[in-house]
Amino acid sequence: MKTVGKNPKILFFDTETTGINPGNICQLSYIIAEKDCLKAKNFFLKVDYISPGAIKVHGFTKEILEKLSKGKGFKDFSEEIYNDFKDAKVLVGHNISFDNKFLKKEFERNGVNFEPKDSFCTMWHFNQFLAKRPRLTELGTYLKIESDEIEKTAEALFGSGD
Repeated sequence: MKTVGKNPKILFFDTETTGINPGNICQLSYIIAEKDCLKAKNFFLKVDYISPGAIKVHGFTKEILEKLSKGKGFKDFSEEIYNDFKDAKVLVGHNISFDNKFLKKEFERNGVNFEPKDSFCTMWHFNQFLAKRPRLTELGTYLKIESDEIEKTAEALFGSGD
């Protein structure tokens, strides 16, 4: 594995999207780890269309996202998101090539050339141990991470969501 220096800025992220082809991101969540500090951000984003298959996966409809996003789309947050991502030494995600494809397309729509940095894909890394591409929930089970532990940590980092 490539070394990234002492106390690098590492950004862990996940997206929920409007489908499997680069449409839009409807939720972007990430954690920035730098030195001894963790900073978490979560964006719900207004979109014009969501495929029925995507709704089955994440449960977001256009109406729900309109409310959660307060009518704001990716463009409204693109500068903040870009500034967080551009200085990261490593991007970490589960099936990161999928998420990077959507992120790159969203920035492109806003006139920003975004080239993802070095990345680490948890799905492909753990494929070698599980003999398959694990879903994120399967990876949690393999790593013996309890769902209540995930919920408590998410609440501590992102808030209760109210």
